[in-house]
Amino acid sequence: REMVNRRNQLFGEFPSYVEDAAGGKWNIMVKGPKDAYKPTFDDSKWQTADRSFRWEGIYTPCWWRGEIIIPELINGISTKGRALNLRARLDDEGTVYINGERLVGADAPVGTTAFSIPPNYQPGDSLFIAIDLINNWGEGGLNALDWSFSDLDAAERDLQTYRTEMIGIDRVLQTHDRPEPKW
Repeated sequence: REMVNRRNQLFGEFPSYVEDAAGGKWNIMVKGPKDAYKPTFDDSKWQTADRSFRWEGIYTPCWWRGEIIIPELINGISTKGRALNLRARLDDEGTVYINGERLVGADAPVGTTAFSIPPNYQPGDSLFIAIDLINNWGEGGLNALDWSFSDLDAAERDLQTYRTEMIGIDRVLQTHDRPEPKW
């Protein structure tokens, strides 16, 4: 826990949630058309919802469309000139598009996936985002969407590994009254 507190002092709380131009609202359509990734597609008659929206149906797609803004700061750190990732936790899987272009590695499996933002975008730029989500079972949804620095994602993984190792060592030491120096 001390290591996590120290990380948060250095880098701020993770994650830094995406701010979007629509105040948290997305245009969504279950079983929407395949060309909904295009910024010029007319979604004005679609339902408006926030990320709490869920839908059911085995292997049922749902499009999420909206605008997001690249922040000036993430947890107090300037984004200018930095490589950014857009992290999405999709339930269950999907493909992410920015300004009509499929992101590299955008076919996301279940869980959190980081997508590299092309370097030509700058802080303050508004980006059109479309996510073609597919629900495989139960309920589907866009569970989380946040920004991260590409270079800090690796550091965060290293910190988690270190933390896990330290917890293991701590448990061993707690089970012995007198640890041996040779350990």
